[in-house]
Amino acid sequence: MALANPGGYVVKPQREGGGNNLYNQELVQALKTMTYEERGAYILMQKIMPPVTKGTLIRRGEVVYEGDTVCELGVFGISLREYSDDDDDDSGSGRVLMDEAVGHILRTKPSKTDEGGVAAGYAFLSSPKLVD
Repeated sequence: MALANPGGYVVKPQREGGGNNLYNQELVQALKTMTYEERGAYILMQKIMPPVTKGTLIRRGEVVYEGDTVCELGVFGISLREYSDDDDDDSGSGRVLMDEAVGHILRTKPSKTDEGGVAAGYAFLSSPKLVD
């Protein structure tokens, strides 16, 4: 699926920081050459395709970009579980102590930018506009 349509997918390493994702032909090359064990350090994800809107991105009071932008909403959650040494199944379910959404981040970036990390300088923090 990703080899047939690499523009619709991204391969992400299982670590934070941004700037290390694989797209398009880089994605194809990696998937064709990585061993099974090497692939275990990555996640294949379908790309988010948010609507494009006009926007102005500002850093330290200066306009750094005006044009087509996209926003991505991330929701943070907590799942706290209690496990017992007596659990004989490998389901990993455990007794749920807490499982809830606890926060969010809304980031905006130029529409042609694949990367999305705020700390890496690719995206900007935004505030949602709530409407009825």
